[in-house]
Amino acid sequence: MLTIISECRFSLLALKHLFAASKTEVTTFAEWLLAPQRTSSRLLVVASPGSSLLDLLSVFESAIQRGVKRTTLLGTPEQHFFLNRWGVSPQQLLSPCLPPETVYDQVSAWTGPAASQRPYRQNVVNLTPRERLVLLASMKESGVEEVCRRMKISIKTFYSHRHNALKKLGLSSVRQMLGGSCNALQASKQYIGISLDNHLKSQLSYT
Repeated sequence: MLTIISECRFSLLALKHLFAASKTEVTTFAEWLLAPQRTSSRLLVVASPGSSLLDLLSVFESAIQRGVKRTTLLGTPEQHFFLNRWGVSPQQLLSPCLPPETVYDQVSAWTGPAASQRPYRQNVVNLTPRERLVLLASMKESGVEEVCRRMKISIKTFYSHRHNALKKLGLSSVRQMLGGSCNALQASKQYIGISLDNHLKSQLSYT
């Protein structure tokens, strides 16, 4: 099963027609993120130049958690670089400038190693657990004081961790990660909120 994900419904209609001969389903970023029971053997994520990096991060992290074996990004090198730095790099990158027939051929013929055969997060930047938690909290845009309390750090330390994390990811601000459609952004924040809670439970010890 090939699942095609895009924030643009016109792109979804065009790609559904392009891959009509294959067993294919199409969905938006928000629909994918809000349906955690959905999975697929292959994922084609179509990102516009202005797509939210937060949306892309959420989609590819969820793909790993759902056991998707092969992932393709139809997007820009900058988007791929960001995902690679975060450690959820898609296994195949295709340029959005490619002709539709080439996209079809590349996706259909690709036989790269499945995700289970690749070292997990092999290219992940060296974010510390606290830096990761702080960045997740920043992307959710709420709960800073609560996170500081649970992590037992000051707000000043929180922002210091955030500065270091953004620098490692090659970003100047959290705002660079936001954007995209309202529905997708809201779904991403909901997903990030769940991810944040899970990380707090698994990576931090409380007294």
